[in-house]
Amino acid sequence: MENSIRISLYSAPCPYCGNPANSQPVVRIQYADTVDANPRIENFEGSGDVCTNCGIYFVNPRYISDAFKYLYGSLSIQSATAVKRFASLPVRYLLQNWNHPRFVRRTLARALGTCFESILMPPLPPDGFAGKHVLDVGCGDGTHLRSYKRMGYNVFGTEVLPEYARQLDAPADAVPHAIADFTDVDWDRIRPPGGFDLIIFQSVFYRLPDPAKALRAAWQLLAPGGTLLRIEPYCPSPDALRFMMTFNFPQGFTFVHDLTRYRETVRRFLPDATISSRVFHGRSHKHATGNELTLLTALGDIVRRLGCQAASSEPWFIRLEIRKPDGPGSAE
Repeated sequence: MENSIRISLYSAPCPYCGNPANSQPVVRIQYADTVDANPRIENFEGSGDVCTNCGIYFVNPRYISDAFKYLYGSLSIQSATAVKRFASLPVRYLLQNWNHPRFVRRTLARALGTCFESILMPPLPPDGFAGKHVLDVGCGDGTHLRSYKRMGYNVFGTEVLPEYARQLDAPADAVPHAIADFTDVDWDRIRPPGGFDLIIFQSVFYRLPDPAKALRAAWQLLAPGGTLLRIEPYCPSPDALRFMMTFNFPQGFTFVHDLTRYRETVRRFLPDATISSRVFHGRSHKHATGNELTLLTALGDIVRRLGCQAASSEPWFIRLEIRKPDGPGSAE
C-alpha cells in the first residue's frame, strides 16, 4: 500500500488490575473490517479480552496516543458534528428552556424523548445551576457545554482533536477549553477553587488508555457533593463486544461487561463513592447497523419503558453517576 501508515501497537493486561492471570481473549477482529477503518493504515488483528476480576472487556493491541488522530480522524468531523447536533436537539431544547414550571419541564422531557433526556441531563442540584462548575471531557464542538452555559453553569471543556476544538472558539459563543488529553491538562491552574460540581465523560471514558488514572484524576477535581457522569457502551455478552468493536476498535480500550464486578472495581479506587447506574436498551446486536445506533437505543429504551420490550432488545449503553460525599472531609 502506497503512503501507508503503520501505527505503534503494544499489548498490555487489564488496565484496572494489571493481572494477566485474570483475563483471556473472547473476540478477535481485523482492523480493516471495522466501520471507520482508515484505508491508509496497515491492517492488523486484535482481540477483545475479558477480565473476570474487574468486570470489563479490554482490547489488545493498544496504540500510542499520537495515532488517535489517524484512527478517529477518518470520521468526517463535519458529518459527526451534524449528527450530534441533530441527536441532541431534544436535550438542548430542554436545557435552554429549563426555567419553565416543573410540570412543563416533565411534559417536554417525555414528549421530546425520554432516552435522550435521561442519558444527557445532569443531576439537578436543589439550589439551582447558577455558579456551578461543569467540565466536559472530550467536549467535541461544545454543543452540550453551550447549553449548560445558558443554564447558568461555569463551563470548561477538553478536546484532543483540533478539528473539533476550532469550533469552540466561535466569536459569538466561545467555550473555555484546553486542547489536550484529560490527564495532561494543568489542572492546578484551571481547577475552580472548590472543584467541579459536574464532570462529564460522554462516550469518552472507555476510550481512555489509562482509565484507573483518569478515574482518580477526575475524583480529585470533583467538588464535595459533586457528580462524575459517564455515558458509554455496555457489553454484557461477547456478541455485544464484537458489535461495539466493529465501530470502536482500536479506539475503545475498555467496555463494562459485568456491572456488579465493575462497581466493586470503582470502589477499590474510590471507596467513598456513591454509585448509581442505568442501562439503556436497543435492538439486538446481531441485527443492528451503525446508522441505527443512536435512534434504536432511544426507541428501544422507550419501548421497554412502555412494557412492550421485544425479545431482540438488548443493553447498549450505560449511564454511571459516581457521587462524591458532601462536606470538607471529602475534599482532595
